Amino acid sequence: MRPIAMFLALALLVWPASLIAERPGDNSNTSTESSSSPEGSGVTLSQPTSRLDRFAHPFTFGATMESASTLGGQFTVAESLNRYMNLRSNVGLLIGHKWVTHGGFTSHASITMQSIGTSLDFYPFPNHGLRFSPGILFHSEPATAAVRLAPFPWKTGPFTVNGHTYYAVATPCPKCGPMDPQPGPEPPFSYEHLQLPKTAFTMTTGWGNMIPRKKTGPWSFPVEVGVAFLGSPSLRSDIQNQICDAQYQNCQDAAKNPQFQSDVEAAIGSYKDHMDLLKTYPIISFGLAYSFEWRTTMK
Repeated sequence: MRPIAMFLALALLVWPASLIAERPGDNSNTSTESSSSPEGSGVTLSQPTSRLDRFAHPFTFGATMESASTLGGQFTVAESLNRYMNLRSNVGLLIGHKWVTHGGFTSHASITMQSIGTSLDFYPFPNHGLRFSPGILFHSEPATAAVRLAPFPWKTGPFTVNGHTYYAVATPCPKCGPMDPQPGPEPPFSYEHLQLPKTAFTMTTGWGNMIPRKKTGPWSFPVEVGVAFLGSPSLRSDIQNQICDAQYQNCQDAAKNPQFQSDVEAAIGSYKDHMDLLKTYPIISFGLAYSFEWRTTMK
């Protein structure tokens, strides 16, 4: 059972990432645009001559980005607040599957974590890509595993959980499909649900501005590294099917046997140290961003 708990704790940490700097570009930072009223009116309307000046007006510029990260594939939108700050929000989806076989136990573990995050990006040097980003992350229950407690393939016989021996009966059903109800007792298994607090504080840094302050063109390649403080993880067990006596009779619902419940919890709980790796979850991402100007500010 040990590989199951280790996979639930460690598989979330595996995602390829690399560091790619922001695309270099033209260092030009100013432009001049003006228009005059009809001759003789004496009134002249002009736009700010500097791109940086236009950042003084919130929500003048925006950007979108698609990226790969340790939180899965992400789609991000950002808005400029001023010369030094952007407001950034993203949605992500991380999916993974793995079969684990060890010591006669075979289990299917899966990861499906949906996340929504918001960060405030602070750029201490507006013309450069260095940033610091506190934020908040909301996510779904990330992982489950169907742990077969009896040897695979299922068969009638004894099995051991937490040092105690139990007995299971496998009822043959050649015509039954994998999702069909069985006509008789079946060896027990347990759905293990990895649980984490739904809300986490994040702190990241990176290089590359989704909304460049210099006129470098609309494309950029931001990179981000940091951590999400997810808190203490736990496992919730959902036991299914039956256990029997030593004569393979008097089968009963395994979930209603207090000793069996206690043994399953002890066997799973002994690997909590592996899950504690998730308390501080690494965030690594890189993506391709496109920026644009929402409106032209007049003064």
